[in-house]
Amino acid sequence: MVRSFFIALQFLTRVQIVSLDEFSQQDFSASTRAYPLVGLVMGTVNVVVFWVALVWLKVPVFPAAVLTTAANIGLTGGLHLDGLMDTADSLFSWRSREKMLEIMKDSRIGANAATALVTVLLLRVSLLTNLWGVLLPCLFLLPVLSRTAVVCLAYAFPHATRQPGLGSGVIGRLSRKHLLAALAQALLCVGVWIVALRLLSSAPSGFWGAQALVLISVTGVVSGLLARTAQGRLGGITGDVLGAAVELSETAALLAAVVVGGVWLS
Repeated sequence: MVRSFFIALQFLTRVQIVSLDEFSQQDFSASTRAYPLVGLVMGTVNVVVFWVALVWLKVPVFPAAVLTTAANIGLTGGLHLDGLMDTADSLFSWRSREKMLEIMKDSRIGANAATALVTVLLLRVSLLTNLWGVLLPCLFLLPVLSRTAVVCLAYAFPHATRQPGLGSGVIGRLSRKHLLAALAQALLCVGVWIVALRLLSSAPSGFWGAQALVLISVTGVVSGLLARTAQGRLGGITGDVLGAAVELSETAALLAAVVVGGVWLS
């Protein structure tokens, strides 16, 4: 499990601990079972950066939200944002399947990509400014859920091309054992999160359980709809689609957390 964690950390972030060249395709596929744990690391970084900026450095909430978003991008190297832009340019070009796949490989940024990037970043920063307070712990859980969704999509959907790429090592190559291991870790993280917040938080009874249910539901629905759209237009999914699923599902879940939290606590 430690081996899988380091491979997953190396792949999903810019943390350089091991070399991916040293591992086999089987090792790389098996590392998906550690994706929720890598998500937990990312969530911890998000909360720590936000907390330090606000409490220790006395930075206003909006710049603190920008710094948190920038730290997240720096940690991942913009991997998922790149997938979001490529997916937006491709799927919403309304071209033939072959042309969409060609656009997805193109490193140039089109109008759809720029629009998606700006919209997601602006929405994420604005939501973080409203997440401060009792809803801040949601930043812990969201990366766990979005990376678990990636494992589910890679297990359930075929690869669109089978050509070499960042997603070809996991999409359609996962066993049920890998999926169940990732789901078990995610459920454990959710359970510990709910219990800890019920003990430490002054929020009303049932609040954190409801928040967890909302985050899980939104993350699953958004990532699933994106994958089904990609399958309908491309015949499957790609690594770019997985990256887009992370960004879109997290942003949508943040929005849901703010809305539900505001209604519940008002």
